[in-house]
Amino acid sequence: MRQPRVTPIPLDPRVCDCCGEQSLESLWNYDHEAVTISDRWLFRVRNVICPECGFVFTPPVLNGAELLRYYGDSFTRFEGQSLDYDIEKRLCVIEQFIAGRELFVEVGSNLMSSFQDQLTALFEQVLTHEPNQSADSSCDGIDSIADDSVDGIAHYFVLEHVPDIAGFLREMNRVLRSGGIMICEVPLLSLYEDYISPLILHEHVNHFTQDTLACIAAKQGFELLHSSQEKCSRPFGFVSVFRKSSPVQVSVPKEYERNKAQFNNGKRQADLYFQRMHSARELVTQSDDPIIIWAANETSNRLLEGVIPRENVCVIDSSSGKKDFFSGRCAVLQPNAARKQIAKAEYIILCTQRHAPTILQNLETEYGKSFEESRIRIIDRL
Repeated sequence: MRQPRVTPIPLDPRVCDCCGEQSLESLWNYDHEAVTISDRWLFRVRNVICPECGFVFTPPVLNGAELLRYYGDSFTRFEGQSLDYDIEKRLCVIEQFIAGRELFVEVGSNLMSSFQDQLTALFEQVLTHEPNQSADSSCDGIDSIADDSVDGIAHYFVLEHVPDIAGFLREMNRVLRSGGIMICEVPLLSLYEDYISPLILHEHVNHFTQDTLACIAAKQGFELLHSSQEKCSRPFGFVSVFRKSSPVQVSVPKEYERNKAQFNNGKRQADLYFQRMHSARELVTQSDDPIIIWAANETSNRLLEGVIPRENVCVIDSSSGKKDFFSGRCAVLQPNAARKQIAKAEYIILCTQRHAPTILQNLETEYGKSFEESRIRIIDRL
């Protein structure tokens, strides 16, 4: 079988965004192939820590223009799924800190949801921008928004993906009115031991603490008003609220020892995840029993990396857009098209922990299929 083309994402040089240090300490390096709608991409991930301030990031960094092409071709998140964030927490922070009610902008909005619907009740105009071409956007890009025109702007779990933090924040500052508010949610490094997804997701080029984010933002003209874990809409992150001001120099954090330990604690948990992945891969490659793998996503892509599944293995996903997810290595069936495979299956590998209980319940109620606990494998990067 002809192997699909793999596009390596070019790398650009980078120094520490927090303190400018160029001599950096390596933490964890790996390569990963990611799948999008029409392509396969090679990510070369090089995690380092700055010995001066403790900021953890990836240099050389993935090229921003190529990353936009990658995100533009990516599969839409949340399609047919319940949202994985707390809408009320987002709205609470917005209502508490944003006084102006004319224009609100959300960057990285993905699919429209009841969150955006409720925003329209708070603001005269709501604009959204999402580089994923299969998602929803109401504006072409932040560069299309006029200077000093926005009351509030929010980006939820976006900044960890951004290779040029300074350039991104300058654009946020440009469009905000004087005294305008920026709301930012990102994963929190100290929680990686409990939630490994932010650590092992190949797209993440920044790993923040509350102090490193505040320091970087201050240099681009943002005054910190509030920062907390409690008001964050997802359990593995924190929310910081900033007011547009003038760029200032602030004291550089000294977090090297703490951040290195926290990163390594997360890495140990990631190693356990990869052990579970290895065990599931052995089952797929060595067992002759019928097996169903549920969810075509990055986890199942890792599971089947370098593997061409045999006839006893069937991959199932509820999204019709995932049928060619594996670029010809194997088909992805929707549940109703896989009734025979579901009925015969002796094992199920669930590549989504959050939806695992619902999937197992639906299999029992809709298809009359249940599995003994010893025949269920759950592998996910939570």
